[in-house]
Amino acid sequence: MFLQGPLTVLVITVIMVTQGMLARRIKREKEAQPVLECEGNVSNWCENDRCEVVCGDGTEVELTCPNNAMSVISINGKSKVYCGPGAPKVKFPQCFPFCNTSLQDGLNIPDIPDSSARTPRFEKCFPFCNVERPVLPVFKKCFPFCNN
Repeated sequence: MFLQGPLTVLVITVIMVTQGMLARRIKREKEAQPVLECEGNVSNWCENDRCEVVCGDGTEVELTCPNNAMSVISINGKSKVYCGPGAPKVKFPQCFPFCNTSLQDGLNIPDIPDSSARTPRFEKCFPFCNVERPVLPVFKKCFPFCNN
């Protein structure tokens, strides 16, 4: 049994509109694809939307990246290079670069797990921790007028 008249047109219109919105939403949420994958570290440089990329495995590429937008993600020696406004953005913790430091406590910034691996810790005596202090001469209270 099919609906007839204006109600049918309304139902078909609603279905078409919602399906179109769903298709546009899926396109927007599509994950960015790398323009280059290579081995080793990546060195990159951009100027006037022209970017040069050199990989640790010797691969050299010149890319056109709008607004000089480029992102490099390296995991276990494999690097992925993304280009353009769809490139993944680097996200730093709110406390960066002071995660896990005494400044963090004063700013009431929450601790980030594993941030200690990124933040160097030094003793208060750094860089003179293992340096012997010179023996200073001891002077009488009257110094420098003791002989007068």
